[in-house]
Parts: sequence; structure tokens; C-alpha cells
Amino acid sequence: MNEFRQDMISGLWVLFATNRARRPGDPIVCEALDKSKDVCPFEDLEISGNKVEKTYLNKSGDDWLVKVISNKYPAVDRSKTTREPKQIKADFFNVVEAGGYHEVFVFRNHDKVLADYNSDEMAEVFGVYRDRFHHVVDNTSSKYILVFTNYGIKAGGTLFHPHSQIISTSVIPLSAQNSLRDAEDYFVKNSQKPYDKMIEWEISEAKRIIYENEDFVAFCPFVSRVPYEIRIFPKDSTSHFWKTDDSKLPDLGRAVSTVLGKMSKALKYPDYNFFIHSAPVYDKSDKFDDYYTWHIEIMPKVEFVGGFEIGSGVYINAIDPDEAAKLFRETEI
Repeated sequence: MNEFRQDMISGLWVLFATNRARRPGDPIVCEALDKSKDVCPFEDLEISGNKVEKTYLNKSGDDWLVKVISNKYPAVDRSKTTREPKQIKADFFNVVEAGGYHEVFVFRNHDKVLADYNSDEMAEVFGVYRDRFHHVVDNTSSKYILVFTNYGIKAGGTLFHPHSQIISTSVIPLSAQNSLRDAEDYFVKNSQKPYDKMIEWEISEAKRIIYENEDFVAFCPFVSRVPYEIRIFPKDSTSHFWKTDDSKLPDLGRAVSTVLGKMSKALKYPDYNFFIHSAPVYDKSDKFDDYYTWHIEIMPKVEFVGGFEIGSGVYINAIDPDEAAKLFRETEI
């Protein structure tokens, strides 16, 4: 079953993808991910029955860097990708078919995690993300696309082999809708992009900046939801990640490799999630450029979410983001 069900009160969408219960390495029952290459389904993609959608060579062209495969246990159904998903009758609940793309970026080196990639390698990785993002935009009617990485069991990782994922959907998740609405409201009231204001203020404060170059800035946000949260923003303030110019990729690679390297060394390679948040693409317009900026969020899993957070929706963070950023700045890599 692949379908979205919407809560009639909160508007929250929940994606039901029951086939994913069959995927290997369920983090609920695993105490540690198996690092052995012998049992890794990503070591030989053909033998393990994975369909390779595209192969990306490394910069020198002497070997592959990333292979993009169709997820064997997709959360969404590619055959049902449409801008207006089919409604499923369910009394007074809003239920629609879950169409979209679900692919995996498989990195060649089994034992080399993303945090150990240098800036040039990271720039290539983000070029691959952007290319596949662009492919989904051009070849589907999806409304929303998310690129993400789950590193470690606490972050929802099920396999040790380094990989990222991309999922596109025919609905816009509630959190994305709220972010867009709030950003637009701020713009209407203040005639300024909220993210521009945030970045200007963080740079002027200078307390929470971890890394900055000509095109990107990375910091622990003043309102960090979890300990050691990191955000990376482009300074050109564009709304769509897939429109990032080739000339920006080297600086993006330097920013991401630096902060991932510092975070991993300072926190001893914690489990983490990272996401690329980009404006919806359902109409391919630039209307979001007035008030939204694409960005990267990195969320280390150093504490468990407890009952208060789950019950109230209010995060409890025991780490001052000023101190988190100071730790990262002082960490040499």
C-alpha cells in the first residue's frame, strides 16, 4: 500500500508505505549496522537486483562516484506520479495515492562516509544531487522533492554503506507548507526575505557562525531545535536548489565538507540526518524567490526525543548554540 492520509484536524500528511517493512536492516531490531561488505546489497548492485538509473563518474573519469538506483522498497509509486493524485474514498478523511520517485544515491566506497569527503568530492556529490533533482523536476509532475541522508541507526539508517535518497511527492508536506506560509507572511509584513534577515543577523552577531565563504554561510541557528543543529544557506538567496549554478558548487562543497568534518570530529561521528530543503516545483515558477531560500539542515542525534517534545511539539535543547558553534569553529580537521 502506498497512500497519503491527511489528519482532518491538523492537516498533517502521513505516508503509508507498507512494503518498506520488508527492507533489510530494520533499525528497530538492530543494535548496530552490519559493516561487512559480504552482506551489503550495495557492493554488487546487479547481483542484489538493484536497477541502476544512472552512473556518475568521478571528476577524473577513471571510476564511478555515485550510482543512482530505484529504491527496492519505495515509499511512493513511480507509476502513479501525477500533479493531481487520485482520491481514495475514506469517509471524511483526505486520502490520495502516493505517487512519486524514490531513488537511492549509492556511493562507491563502502568504508568512506560523507563526513570524510574532501571539498572537491563533496562538490561532485552535490552536483549529482542537483542533477537528479533536475531530472525529477523535468520528468515528473511531482509537487515536492526532498534529498536526504540518514546516517546511523538513531537517524533511521538501515544499511552501513554510505548512501543518500531522493523522494518526490504529489502532496506538499505540512511542515513545508508552514515554512512557505510563514516566510511569505514575514515578507509581506516587512518587505524583506526572512532568511536574508536571519543570515544578516547571524553574520553580524558572529557568535554562531561555523564557516563562511563567498557563496555560502554555515551556522548553529539561534533557535536550534536539537543540540548542535547546523544550517547552511546560499548567499544569493535563491529558492530552488536545482537551479544552483555550476560556479557555486565548489564553495558548496567546501562548506558542507567543512561542517560535516568538524561535526563528526567534535562529536565522534554521531548519527545524523541532513536534508536539502527546496521550494516546491509543481509550477516551475520563480514566485517563491520573493520570500523563500533553499538551505541544508544537519541534525545530529545526540539526544533522544522525549515525551514532552512528542506530546507538545516543543523541542527541549540543552546545548547553547553559541557554545555548539564555538566547539565546531575550534575543531581542526
